[in-house]
Amino acid sequence: MEFELVEMTPEQREMALYEEAVEHFGEKAQILQTVEEMAELTKALLKYIRYKDFGHGDLGDILECINEERADVSIMLNQMEVIFGDNSVDECLKLKHLREFLDEDGRAEE
Repeated sequence: MEFELVEMTPEQREMALYEEAVEHFGEKAQILQTVEEMAELTKALLKYIRYKDFGHGDLGDILECINEERADVSIMLNQMEVIFGDNSVDECLKLKHLREFLDEDGRAEE
C-alpha cells in the first residue's frame, strides 16, 4: 500500500513544531518554560510602566524586550494547547463577557 504525501499547510507545520517541542522536552519542562516566559513578559511590562510613570529606561529597548517576550509567550501558549487542548470555547466566552462589560460600561457613561 502506497501513501500519498500530503503537503502540510503553514498552520499544520507550525502545530507540528509545537507538538515536536512538547514531545522532545516533555510536558513539565514546557509548562515551566511557559511560566518563565510569562514572568519575563511581566518584568518587561513593569519596566514600561516605570518608563511611562518616571521616565526610567530606554523606550526603544523596553519596547523591543516586550515584543520579544510577547513572541516567546505566544509560542509557549501554543504549546500549552498541545498539552491541554483547545480553549477557543473559553476564549469566546471571555470575549463575550468583555463585550458585555464594555457595552454596560458605555451605557453608564451616557
